[in-house]
Amino acid sequence: MDRKILIFAIFSIFMLVPALSSAQTVRLGWNEVTQDTSGNPETVIGYYLSYGTSSGNYTSGFSTGNVLTVDVPDLQNGQTYYFVVKAIDAQHNESAWSNEASWTVPYEECNGLDDDYDGTTDEDVEGQACPLQDGVCASASQVCSNGDWTPCDASAYGSDYEPEESRCDGLDNDCDGSTDEDLTAPACELQQGVCLGSHKVCNGQSGWSDCGADEYGADYEAEETTCDSLDNDCDGATDEGLDSCCSEGDTNSCSTDEGECTVGQQVCDAQGRWSDCDGVMPVAETCDGLDNDCDGDTDEGLSGDPCPLQDGVCAGSHQMCDGSGGWRACDASAYGDDFEEQESRCDGLDNDCDGATDEDLTGPACPLQQGVCAGSTQVCAGTSGWSECGAASYGSDYEAEETRCDQLDNDCDGETDEGGVCDVTDGGQQDGGRDGGDRTDDSTVEIVGGCSCSSSSSAGGYLLALIFLFLLGLGRQNEARRHGR
Repeated sequence: MDRKILIFAIFSIFMLVPALSSAQTVRLGWNEVTQDTSGNPETVIGYYLSYGTSSGNYTSGFSTGNVLTVDVPDLQNGQTYYFVVKAIDAQHNESAWSNEASWTVPYEECNGLDDDYDGTTDEDVEGQACPLQDGVCASASQVCSNGDWTPCDASAYGSDYEPEESRCDGLDNDCDGSTDEDLTAPACELQQGVCLGSHKVCNGQSGWSDCGADEYGADYEAEETTCDSLDNDCDGATDEGLDSCCSEGDTNSCSTDEGECTVGQQVCDAQGRWSDCDGVMPVAETCDGLDNDCDGDTDEGLSGDPCPLQDGVCAGSHQMCDGSGGWRACDASAYGDDFEEQESRCDGLDNDCDGATDEDLTGPACPLQQGVCAGSTQVCAGTSGWSECGAASYGSDYEAEETRCDQLDNDCDGETDEGGVCDVTDGGQQDGGRDGGDRTDDSTVEIVGGCSCSSSSSAGGYLLALIFLFLLGLGRQNEARRHGR
């Protein structure tokens, strides 16, 4: 192919992919080369595209292959590019460059138009930086709205912005490079005496401080203790509650001779304050048999360690102070009047402090101790004490009045089945014994240890007795004859 061939191509340039960031893609097209400069058929195997950002100066390029269109990506918004192309034949001969075509990459502007043809208007446009860039205004910029740039105002700087600093928040709200400066602090709660004019302190992100000694000053005292003619506790009164104010060099007797204390002396200093007492002062009471607090009482108001037993009547018990002997081991005196080492009282209390009440008690014997009542005892009824003895105490065989024919002393009076409970009544009936049933006069009654009798055999029994006696007499006479009597 003659290197002087011309490509009869006019570039057709259009955007292929709309820009979503800062880069665009353009599609280029050209006419196919089929002849050399002499008009002879020519076989082209490919094309080479070159481009750059100034006319005639092509800094980039690539082989496109044997195609008539190609996409060029990664072009910068707003930049103008210049393109040329040449053909390459089978012998790798190259044609001259084609005519130059140019294209400016479209980019979105704040104008109410869809400049980059993506269907959205004024998107992702970056406004100019706002004048204030310190503090909460950092990175603030104008905003595109309705095709125009908004001015830089509070809405552009954000919710923390203040034209004049007023918040105690650790931020540079007015964007002047200083934080929490020139604030008007709230007044402290106390505004009398040495606290007059005090204000809270700004602690940055923690906000305004609570008022205390730092805010009220070196002369402040939560409770007046200094004799200095000042209202140190800011309550409107001066040197109140102090025994007296003194003059330098004055002396004062202090402490007491009571208990372990000794009288001493105080000296007034230049500030009108008494020195510490050089005597022995009262201290807290301890278990040592001494009057440590110098009030005339020894070891008073003390409470030792809890005792081992804490159930029942022992609940809340503590070791007791034994004077110079120290704390005494827990015993009955520590546990109280209701304590018993072994439960014996019927009183509804856990006297031995083992968690059980009135357990394993032996009650007093009941008044009746004969017959079925033998061995009976009273029953513990808790806080009501020992119960009165009755049927529950004496058992199921007990009767207040004997009614059963059962060879038992049911009423516990020392007699068994007394009162004719086992006799036949005039009406021909008799108590049925333990069964409690009635019998007619022709029934047979069997008495334990006795005989079986029928009420209808009384006359016959009498006759049989006579016959028995008669026969007994005859037998004795015959015996006498045998012996010659």
